[in-house]
Amino acid sequence: MNDLQFEEFFRQQFPRLVHFAARSLGTDVGEDVALRTLEKVWSKHLPQPSSDQERDHLERLGFAIARGLIRNELRSQRRRSLLHRKVEHDAAIAANTEAQVGTEGALPAWVSDVPRADQELLFWLAQGFTMAEIAGIIGCSPAAARKRLSRIRTRIASQVISRDGQFNG
Repeated sequence: MNDLQFEEFFRQQFPRLVHFAARSLGTDVGEDVALRTLEKVWSKHLPQPSSDQERDHLERLGFAIARGLIRNELRSQRRRSLLHRKVEHDAAIAANTEAQVGTEGALPAWVSDVPRADQELLFWLAQGFTMAEIAGIIGCSPAAARKRLSRIRTRIASQVISRDGQFNG
């Protein structure tokens, strides 16, 4: 199709594609989907349809592309929605944790005795992350993260015992 032929095809198909996409996504996103659809049709460098059957095939191709773009957009919207809910949930947990902990002076004294890398592990644990998630954050295997936590606990217990002379565990 040359530029003039595609421009005619665009004028005929754009409103139909917008209407089709807007039913699922709303008008603004529907227009974006219609534009992306016609851009993909244009990039295929298809010949000018010479019969009604070829024209119908080209129109069906446009709707098939639009259907795929609509599915992708709906999937993206679901993912964004889940991410927003997770961020809101994490923010609520963080706010609750901050309210419970208060100022940094309210933290147990032994926290300052823990090496910086171990403080990070304890921080993520206090934020409610699982050991598998913490392992991903700090860049080690879940088994290594669990072992580090075990060593932290042992080190803290020995420090508490040496300070107090007894373990109040």
